[in-house]
Amino acid sequence: MKVRTATTRHNQTAQALAQLDQNTPRSADAALIFYDCQHDAVAVQAHMRNRYPKAALIGGSSHGGVLDRDGVAGPGSVGVLTIEDADGAFGAAIRDKAGDPATAAEQALRDAIDDAGC
Repeated sequence: MKVRTATTRHNQTAQALAQLDQNTPRSADAALIFYDCQHDAVAVQAHMRNRYPKAALIGGSSHGGVLDRDGVAGPGSVGVLTIEDADGAFGAAIRDKAGDPATAAEQALRDAIDDAGC
């Protein structure tokens, strides 16, 4: 298993993702990406899905930047943790919590288990 992390800072989403690509592996079985809320969430998701088409992806935004090994990376930051493990079982899912959050959480868990092939 290989676990790698990378963090970058740039105010423009496309440039931040391009910089991040220079320091991340070309393949992953799972990837966690978090980014400063000023970035375009749709562009981040599309970029990561294109870069890691078969990986389980988990992500989110943060006001003020992401954390890395040195602390808060600050405004404009984007961070990713990748996992390469051919024998691993990774799955991710999302559901709208509106209406019945408990049922949505249970269904998201079942979807993630299905996504992992378990």
